Formats: sequence, structure tokens, C-alpha cells
Amino acid sequence: MFSGSIVRQGEISALVYATGESTYFGKTAHLVEEAHTVSHFQRAVLKIGNYLIILALILVSVIIIVAIVRGDPILTTLQFALVLTVASIL
Repeated sequence: MFSGSIVRQGEISALVYATGESTYFGKTAHLVEEAHTVSHFQRAVLKIGNYLIILALILVSVIIIVAIVRGDPILTTLQFALVLTVASIL
């Protein structure tokens, strides 16, 4: 009798020598569980997210530089930059 066999009728005495991950099906299940593949969609979403983060950092830098040049209050500028950063992440 092989692992994964189905007995429909009858009787047999058997010695079990491997269970769980030690069996053929267990090893296959373990390999599937360990596989960490990234789909094309996930890669595209991560790439778009990275571009948006870079764009947000550039915008925050420009806002801070312009605020310093114009003499705007730093606290108000930092609050606006924080709002822009949070909005771009969400």
C-alpha cells in the first residue's frame, strides 16, 4: 500500500513508519508552504508605491525649501508637510 491510497473494502495490518512532513505528501505540502512568490500584480503595486513615496519626498523637500525662502513659519510648514506625507501614503 502506498501513501495516499484509499482502501474501499477488506482488512490489513500495516506498520506506519512516517507521518506528517516525513511523508511524500507532507514534504510537498511543506515545500508549498515555504514558497514565497511575488505575483506580477504585487510587483506592479510595489513599484507604483515606491514611485509615490519618492514623489512625496520630493514634494516635501520643495515645500520646505520654498517655505524657508519665503520666511513662512517652520511649524506650519512641517504640519503641512506631515499632512502631505500621510495623504500620499494612504
